[in-house]
Amino acid sequence: MDAKLLKFILVGIINTVVGMAVMFCLYNIFGCSYWISSAANYIFVSMLSYILNKRFTFRHRGDTLKSGVRFAVNIAACYLLAYGVAKPLTICIMEGRPLYLQENAAMLAGMCIFTGLNYLGQRFFVFGESDMKHRDIYNRWLNSPYLDDEEKQELARMSDDEVFEAFYKRLEFGTAGMRGIMGLGTNRINKYTVRMAAKGLADSLGKGAKVAVAYDTRRNSKALAEEAARVLAASEIDVLLFDRYSPVPLLSFTVRDMKCDGGIVITASHNTKEYNGFKVYDDTGCQLCEAPAAIIAGNMDSLEDELNIAVADMTDEHISYIGQEEIDRFLDAVQRCKADISAKAAEALKVVYTPLHGSGRDYVLKTLETAGFNDIALVREQADYNGEFPTVRKPNPEDPAVFRIAEKLVLESGADIA
Repeated sequence: MDAKLLKFILVGIINTVVGMAVMFCLYNIFGCSYWISSAANYIFVSMLSYILNKRFTFRHRGDTLKSGVRFAVNIAACYLLAYGVAKPLTICIMEGRPLYLQENAAMLAGMCIFTGLNYLGQRFFVFGESDMKHRDIYNRWLNSPYLDDEEKQELARMSDDEVFEAFYKRLEFGTAGMRGIMGLGTNRINKYTVRMAAKGLADSLGKGAKVAVAYDTRRNSKALAEEAARVLAASEIDVLLFDRYSPVPLLSFTVRDMKCDGGIVITASHNTKEYNGFKVYDDTGCQLCEAPAAIIAGNMDSLEDELNIAVADMTDEHISYIGQEEIDRFLDAVQRCKADISAKAAEALKVVYTPLHGSGRDYVLKTLETAGFNDIALVREQADYNGEFPTVRKPNPEDPAVFRIAEKLVLESGADIA
């Protein structure tokens, strides 16, 4: 049996039980008329039905106002048909029986007719448009000549719910760029959605621009950074790609130092390991403001086929690499920002440092050492570059739980600061 039908039946049972209780109490206990009792049930159960079916049965993520209006039209039609037919039909069948029995039977019959009509209306009229749209996009990906066999097999293995979550919308591009769960689909971070964003940026900058590209330690970050570089290079934009894991402050410095027109970092910041993202910075090394972000988003929306975006080889003349020389300039700039601390005080301070499996490790250690802080204890359990983040649920320094290992080391070593 259809999964949606099973879920709708479950929701229908809940609604019917609740609705019958409301109707029969109003009619038999409080003495309300047949029509008032039915109308009260219709209003209450309709709101419950919309909420449950939207979230649970059809998992609809489309426009709430549009689906709400359609739902109201559907419910009104179902109500008029069900209760308009149920009472005269029941009276005809139960002719000669007491009126209260006829009307109770009519309410029960009307509820059953209403539930059946309501299912058809919700599935094909209220929420059906979104359902068909995401399935069409999924089928286009599944049959695209630009996906390889392994990717198509991955798509074919998706359940209905997985297909919906992956294709019901496109990842939104805003002032923070875009981020999402990694996987295939328009609502996922993958090489195709990253290519879309890179193409959107390329079209906004134009040929001859220069863009720095960095990436962190998350799964697939390096590969996705290379995809972005390939798209930019194919658009005749000069790409400066970091040759190692690099944190955002380094990218921001590099954009200014090397006079770039923009920058990209492949990162999802503090999200859990399933996520990655595409963050864009302007020519000042700052996060994009609303207007240029909207231009990139518009360019992405205008792409004819998000799976057919031109890419260059990694050996393309427009791609070059950023190495130790630029990193040294960054570290020198950091030292020029340091406060006036006595060498004796710096040497005396005992520090515990954890990079939380991230890209800052070598940069922070070198910065502290150069500044004279030589008593540094590194949290070894969290020092490896590991996009699985095995020691934390998510690498968010705003969450005190990520520092439990560091706190233990502080207490054991008598350190002053973590």
